[in-house]
Amino acid sequence: LGRSLVIPYALIGIISLGLVISSVRSLILERGRRQVAARIAEKKRRKVVRAMIRRGEDDILEPIYEESEVSRTQSDRVPATEFERRKAKFALMRKIQAQSSSRRRWIAMAISTCSWLVLWLAGGIIFEKSEKPYQDWSFLESLYFCFEAWTTIGYGDLTPISNAGKSFFVFWSLLALPTMTVLISNASDTMVKFIRDSTLQIGNVTILPGDEGFVSNMKHIISKTTFGKTFPGYLIMTAPDEHTPQDDDRVPPSTSVVHQRIPKSRCPQHIRAPPAFTSKVRRSLSHLRNPHDELPTDNDLHLLLISEIRVIANHLKKPKPHRFTFDQWAWYLKLIGEDERSAETHRMAKPKEKRRDPNDGDSDNELKWSWVGDRSPLTGSQEESEWILDGLINRLGESLSREEA
Repeated sequence: LGRSLVIPYALIGIISLGLVISSVRSLILERGRRQVAARIAEKKRRKVVRAMIRRGEDDILEPIYEESEVSRTQSDRVPATEFERRKAKFALMRKIQAQSSSRRRWIAMAISTCSWLVLWLAGGIIFEKSEKPYQDWSFLESLYFCFEAWTTIGYGDLTPISNAGKSFFVFWSLLALPTMTVLISNASDTMVKFIRDSTLQIGNVTILPGDEGFVSNMKHIISKTTFGKTFPGYLIMTAPDEHTPQDDDRVPPSTSVVHQRIPKSRCPQHIRAPPAFTSKVRRSLSHLRNPHDELPTDNDLHLLLISEIRVIANHLKKPKPHRFTFDQWAWYLKLIGEDERSAETHRMAKPKEKRRDPNDGDSDNELKWSWVGDRSPLTGSQEESEWILDGLINRLGESLSREEA
């Protein structure tokens, strides 16, 4: 009877343990990850901006109010147009995000490792003191018992028999379970990821050379090994801009938006009245989502905003946060009411900005922001899709209110 009960008991116990581990992960890791990541990214952003100002390389941080303000020598070092300069700031902020994300993962790994060592050593000391009068345990035997316990090996060769040891073992096990869960999760985000990326990078250098070349790949490996101190420009190697799959995942907008915005001279006859959202119409949307083109008005704008809101809402349903390219950001910002080609809503980034009183009469300055500033959509704990969704909904509400008025 006892052996027959082991099977359902083990199944129930394993399922319960898995639920506990999943709950611990969501409670301890997921809830505080955004806030910690935002704080580390903000500290890194301030450090980078201070370094650029100190070295006199802050020309890229200044907006261009008139094209004539950019001198020829200055245009050789920094982009000469406001759109390209904003794109360079965006790339800089993405680099800051990548570095701060890596730093956050390694800090979490260090903290979880220290917690694991403290729990191991403290458990060994307490079990040694409690079991020494009964079983004459040494400190090494206590450490061995702790290791057996939290790895669930459970040989049974060492077990506490004292009342103090048994009581402490229950409390210690409750602490060991979440500690091991967090440690394994952080190890998969750091050590396992580092080994996987290193293996792929070595493969790019030796077996399957990539497009970057042997020298660039070697510099990238050395830069990652030295945490960016050697060859800092090769710490993050990005692939060339390609077509992103976001357009393929978009919800088809109303066919009236497509037909009314495509010039008739450029619209074939079989596209004017399609029975469904065909692939040809899908390909034509790359022109419709060009941030350099003029936006439609009235009902066409409303339908376009609604279709894009549905797209962003689908991104929010996915477990992994969606990250947009600069061209996609420029498109959505134009829908919201901001043009990346104009410097009217742009300002120079500062390491730290004081919050102004809304009654001080400087409301126009409060609306200006920079991609590497503290008001950037890429900073803070709010996801990019949430920021864009709020902006599109506000723009749709303002447009509908103006029509009603």
